[in-house]
Amino acid sequence: MDIAKIRKKLKGAGKAPAEEAPRPSEKQAQEPQEPAEAPAQPLSPQAPPQEEVELLVFRLMGEEYAFRVEDIQEILRPQRITRVPRAQEYVLGVTSLRGKVVPVLELRKRLLLGGEAEGAKRRILIVKGPKGFIGAMVDEVVDVLKVPQSALKEPPGHLPDNLERFIEGVALWQGQFISLLKVEETTDITKEAP
Repeated sequence: MDIAKIRKKLKGAGKAPAEEAPRPSEKQAQEPQEPAEAPAQPLSPQAPPQEEVELLVFRLMGEEYAFRVEDIQEILRPQRITRVPRAQEYVLGVTSLRGKVVPVLELRKRLLLGGEAEGAKRRILIVKGPKGFIGAMVDEVVDVLKVPQSALKEPPGHLPDNLERFIEGVALWQGQFISLLKVEETTDITKEAP
């Protein structure tokens, strides 16, 4: 799935159908109407619109995580992956993306979440890594969200160092917590896993 299609879907979903104005009854239609008063203008200027962040939300082990949409190139269904000898445990191998070889990592293992991969809804996110594109296998792509910048909070200070280095922030959105991942740290497969 192309990220442009996701953005188009998001824009389409954001448009609310116009509400129809109530029709006047016959009696109201015959009575003369008084001119409507112009709405009062605010005395102070309106607050500038709040900056928003677009997040691609996905699931790993039943929890929700996200990358910034600007860091995602595309979303693929799982395809053939060739193992690479002596690679890190979280590196699944390499795959072909339009003739280019792209490494694919198991994001669940990269984040030290443990457990087994879940479900038939698994996808490979093609992400802009520090040395080019890299695939990140996730359990399920959930949605694209636009959240205000103010909804992004610092990660809790008591996280272990091996997890804190992956998390850029936490978004509290409609009663749920979404961990925003640092793309560079998460997709840098040249570093040893802690």
